[in-house]
Amino acid sequence: MNEIALATLLLLVRDGMPLENGRFAGGPATVLSLSPDQARSLRERRTLVLSGSQRDALRRSAGRAPATLLVYDTRAGENDCGCEAVDVGLRFSPDQIEVPHPYLAEEAAPPPLVSIVAWLGVAAGVCIALNAAAEAAGSR
Repeated sequence: MNEIALATLLLLVRDGMPLENGRFAGGPATVLSLSPDQARSLRERRTLVLSGSQRDALRRSAGRAPATLLVYDTRAGENDCGCEAVDVGLRFSPDQIEVPHPYLAEEAAPPPLVSIVAWLGVAAGVCIALNAAAEAAGSR
């Protein structure tokens, strides 16, 4: 496989979550309202600690609910979380996030498809690095 094909594969793998107008478009998701304190805390960090009622709502709709989420602000164009993303929230408004169900981990392990995609990204990166090293060694 040539370097261009590998680079294209790597870009496809790192494409991020499927979004339309800043909202998750790849399956079911639960919308959670943020408290004023939670909204303020997301200005300084990406980790959101869910309240008991938020966890209950998420557990009812998705079947599982982590204690914390890694939040990406889709209003700012953030979406670099496709490959190994687990337990993420997408902030689409000042006081709401949505939690994509396919990206919720069970027992802190990524869903099988996410693991396969992450492995392909690593494999493509290794191939590119090996090709570059071989070319550098051949040009000496």
